[in-house]
Amino acid sequence: MKILLIAGVILAISCFGHGVILAQDSFTDRGIFFLRGSGSFNVSLQEGTPLNLSLGGGYFPFHDILIGVDMEYVRVDDFDDFSAVPFARYYWRQLLFLEAGYYSFKQGDDYFSYLEGGIGYIFLLNDYVTIEPGIYYPFQNDAKPQLKMFISIYL
Repeated sequence: MKILLIAGVILAISCFGHGVILAQDSFTDRGIFFLRGSGSFNVSLQEGTPLNLSLGGGYFPFHDILIGVDMEYVRVDDFDDFSAVPFARYYWRQLLFLEAGYYSFKQGDDYFSYLEGGIGYIFLLNDYVTIEPGIYYPFQNDAKPQLKMFISIYL
């Protein structure tokens, strides 16, 4: 229920808060480069302390369409993984985005892969730097929605 409420707030902000004037013509124009990073360190009562670091980049081949790849490192106890995660993003009204990515990793001798989809909002810090919170859902067994936050630079 909280996830739906957060998604509703993000949608309302994007619909009514679009009056933001950008000094740059459009940071989602064709030919713009994109860099982003995030990290998380969770402490829980359950066994294991997960660490997740992500650094990514991309390019706008078309207006409002971003194609990119994240380099992601995940560590939980003795398990650690480094993977490249391709993703695509569609920007709606410049401040709201839909994103899909493909995760693939190896655990022991087994390989796993899944798709992840998400929706997010862009908070502009200046003409080039943004904070981008989003709600993401990994399409795999027993998955739960996740709240992620990225700091991004549009060049």
